[in-house]
Amino acid sequence: EKPTHILIEGDNFHALSVLAYTHEKAIDVIYIDPPYNTGARDWKYNNDYVDINDAYRHSKWLSMMSNRLKAAKRLLKRDGVLICAIDENERDRLGLLLEDTFKEHELHCITIVHNPRGIQGSNFSYTHEYASTLYE
Repeated sequence: EKPTHILIEGDNFHALSVLAYTHEKAIDVIYIDPPYNTGARDWKYNNDYVDINDAYRHSKWLSMMSNRLKAAKRLLKRDGVLICAIDENERDRLGLLLEDTFKEHELHCITIVHNPRGIQGSNFSYTHEYASTLYE
């Protein structure tokens, strides 16, 4: 009857899919730190396939994230919490996707100071990212 704590590090979709076999509606907290569609080339959904000029880059990103969020929803307990870190590149689209996928939950966007020196944007240096948190 002691609590069991498991930390799984891996691709979000693969980890969430595997857990669906044994932990449906049993997870207290899921933290997802997805790629931000910024130009990084160190992951499978990368800019060799989706670059900054791709007119459908946001749609492709949303499709990738939708699969992960649907899998996460199957795993979360009724009072479970999902935390999804994101920066300004996809924050607004992620918020809409979360609202659509988790209609019955409250959604909160929390600002996290991540880099005091900032990451140079086109007009401003961004010093933060966001954690979109939802719960029932």
